[in-house]
Amino acid sequence: MNKINVVGSMPGFGLTDVEKMIIENADVIFAGTRNIELLNVNKKIVRPIKKLDTALDEIKDEFNKNKNIVVIASGNPLFYGIGTALIRNFGAEYINIVPHIGSIDVALSKLKIPINTVHAISVHGRPIKGLAQRIKHYKRVIILTDKINSPDKIAGYMIEYGLTNFRFIVLERLGYNDEKIRCFNIKDALNSKFSDPNLIFIDEIENFSPDDLSDKNFSMINENITKEEIRHISVSKMAVKNGDIIWDIGSGTGSVSIEACRYNYDGGIYCIEKNSMACNNIEKNMKKFSCDLNIINGEAPDALYNLPDPDIVFIGGSGGKIAEILDYSYKRLKKNGRIVVNTVLIGNLNKIISYLNSNKIGYDLTQALINRNHTIKNDMMLKPVDPVFILTAVKK
Repeated sequence: MNKINVVGSMPGFGLTDVEKMIIENADVIFAGTRNIELLNVNKKIVRPIKKLDTALDEIKDEFNKNKNIVVIASGNPLFYGIGTALIRNFGAEYINIVPHIGSIDVALSKLKIPINTVHAISVHGRPIKGLAQRIKHYKRVIILTDKINSPDKIAGYMIEYGLTNFRFIVLERLGYNDEKIRCFNIKDALNSKFSDPNLIFIDEIENFSPDDLSDKNFSMINENITKEEIRHISVSKMAVKNGDIIWDIGSGTGSVSIEACRYNYDGGIYCIEKNSMACNNIEKNMKKFSCDLNIINGEAPDALYNLPDPDIVFIGGSGGKIAEILDYSYKRLKKNGRIVVNTVLIGNLNKIISYLNSNKIGYDLTQALINRNHTIKNDMMLKPVDPVFILTAVKK
């Protein structure tokens, strides 16, 4: 059976005898511009990879002609590399992976840092969205960059999200003769220029103080916030896992999403809010608590149509459309996904229960009654917070 050989490479580290033999026997070689520079082969058989989709189509054409195909990748082809795309498109049985030492291995060896103590993230050809909470959680990360998501841009992003308590080391053109390793204050990196390719190593200097997610620390309109104690119960009912897709409908301040982000730093959280002033507050709160979430300024259910299917739906506000929002959300919810609805209104509660019962959807109902201390003269009393109904349903 003919296979596509995917060979890793790294500047300054040559090729193994096995890799050389595979390349010498190739009918056609696909490689990126920098990897082509490393090859000592007949350039007539080399096809440059510029766009992944186009390259995959060209590889498929040659594969169907039963050609001996070699794809040159950087480092380990399965680490954010083209090897993953090839397996997805052709099937693992048609792919032979020949890994090589990669830039992260070289970078951490030069810094004398054990690789098992570092979390690797790639923003190479990928959006930067969500990077803040990942840096904050993992604390020690190495980032694969590109010309768009460059070190100076990432430094500015970190400053914007309050992530300034970090060492910021940029490793440029590793393996080349003009290799450089520079350590920066993040603010200095913001105004510096860097040579491609490069990586960033980020390391927390001192432990973060735990975030104080008390209500008073959120920007809000007229104290319109899911109260702290109710928020804890609601997020517990949501049973958040890392990597989940979460819809927070009627997000208000974004407090529930920010709380959930503590547990879901690698997933996607979408704050849906129709009030543009509230959206501005969500953005302020996100940056204050180093959570880069997705803000959707629109009204559910219409604003939900283009979002990825959720693992969890939290409904904190419905604008009088609770039945429509529930129906659409439940249809889009993944199997074993959860819907959690908070309401203080009896009318809304009746509509929710009616919908769930009519569709034979099981649910749990909790009423949270919270009292807070309040100073009066020289003494103290407890004042009640509005009681909240919390309904939880799981899609079977």
